[in-house]
Amino acid sequence: MGPPFYNRVNLPLYVALLGLLGVAPFLGWRNAPPRVWLVRIVPAIAVGAVGTAIAVALGARGAGALVLFFAALAALTSNVIRFAQVARARLLYTGAALAHIGFALMFA
Repeated sequence: MGPPFYNRVNLPLYVALLGLLGVAPFLGWRNAPPRVWLVRIVPAIAVGAVGTAIAVALGARGAGALVLFFAALAALTSNVIRFAQVARARLLYTGAALAHIGFALMFA
């Protein structure tokens, strides 16, 4: 089995994992209306879209790679936002957000 097999099998899993990684930091233990989730996730989606558009303009090709790059940028952005929120409240509680930033960077 070669790289095409692993790309075909693992790429959808990685995109789903990064999608959850991008949304999960803003999900609290309390129920929030969908409007609040959208307000929190729109900056991450915007940065992912702009970054992917820049990558395409610079010559990046391949739908799978671009979707993975978009998901990684969106997850990275949402976790940086969450890191900043947590750091303002309590600097010592930023470990989880920092670990998620590193995970998203690994895929970007």
